[in-house]
Amino acid sequence: MSRSGSSAPVLSPFERGLARHEREVVDLHGRCDARAGPVRAARVSAAEKARNARAARARLAALAELARASEASAEPQAVSEAELSELLQGWALTDLAAQPAAVRAFFGPASFQATHEFVEQARAFDPTLGLEALFQALRNVWIMIGIQAMFERPLRLTPSMFAYSLLYPYSDNVLDDARRTLASKTRFQRRFGRRLGGERLARPSAVETRIDALVGRIELEWPRARFAHVHAALAAIHAGQGASLSQQSARPPSVSRLVRLSVRKGGASVLADGYLVGGRLAPAQARFLYGYGVALQVLDDLQDAPEDLAAGHWTLASRALAVGELEALVPHLRAFVRALLERETGLVTPVFRDLRDLIVKNCDALFFHGVARVREHLGDALRRKLEAESPLAFQDLDEFLVEGRSLVRAFVG
Repeated sequence: MSRSGSSAPVLSPFERGLARHEREVVDLHGRCDARAGPVRAARVSAAEKARNARAARARLAALAELARASEASAEPQAVSEAELSELLQGWALTDLAAQPAAVRAFFGPASFQATHEFVEQARAFDPTLGLEALFQALRNVWIMIGIQAMFERPLRLTPSMFAYSLLYPYSDNVLDDARRTLASKTRFQRRFGRRLGGERLARPSAVETRIDALVGRIELEWPRARFAHVHAALAAIHAGQGASLSQQSARPPSVSRLVRLSVRKGGASVLADGYLVGGRLAPAQARFLYGYGVALQVLDDLQDAPEDLAAGHWTLASRALAVGELEALVPHLRAFVRALLERETGLVTPVFRDLRDLIVKNCDALFFHGVARVREHLGDALRRKLEAESPLAFQDLDEFLVEGRSLVRAFVG
């Protein structure tokens, strides 16, 4: 009992664990020193960059040919799947130097089957769903497939994977809509939270009707009475998303506030992925997934910094870009991401180690993609240092990223 006579709120076991994850990661961010961090990257010679660029162009040309064959075929899945799998496995083995077992697990037939099923079901669920929203949802499906592989569960599209991956394109479209007022977004978010809490909404809008159906699929797979942590995880990402509305303001929030917002939203997102994959998580699994989610969040924010700044959406990266502090942020972010992914979790299986290695290398690639997008705002010395460590010249990275995303969308569409 406090001196005022009021009691502190009693936290559930899930809430205590979530608060612990947040404290650990925020503390890690504060302690992470880019000058003495864990990143020790070798320089990539100009000749090696040129070889990497030629190999990347060859893979993109092969992907383009597969996309054309897929469009012309009455059975596009049969035309492209085996060859697409071979191409992507080759990319992961050579460009990322990933372990063969991890590559086979993530890019095998089951992953492509789950992807194909998701696209078909999403088109049937909502024929008006745009390609960008579908691609956004697919990115989460692929993260959940990776979690299935990492924790040695069967690789397949589950009802909850489908539902959760579609939920947030719908909500993001509302919360990111510049034409909506903050009051309108807050009202939507409040009603969305009530549905996640198990309440049926009166007079739902068209978007709320779809959200209701998706939440219903999760409730069927993971009944609230038996899987309270699943629904607590959904409430946590919802709270993180609601708190992020404060990032849409005329003036940027403080750095400490942005750190907490990034940690809460990113960590809760992939933590929810894990609970929806398995229903329950061991503490070590939850710790890793929370850190992985934060890593993806800050890397995504780095890539999106120019657009976020233009839209008045404040993240650590867009704020640093606005105030001229990107030079300090970028090396710190790199060290922070690596520390998040490589910290001790207690998970020691060979499958986990191999897939974590693949995740670390993929996050390295995402980091260089982000740096390439903001390189004009970095000092010459840092830009040269990072480009020397990148497997590709930054101009090539820009080109290949745009073309690669376009080809993935062609297969999805």
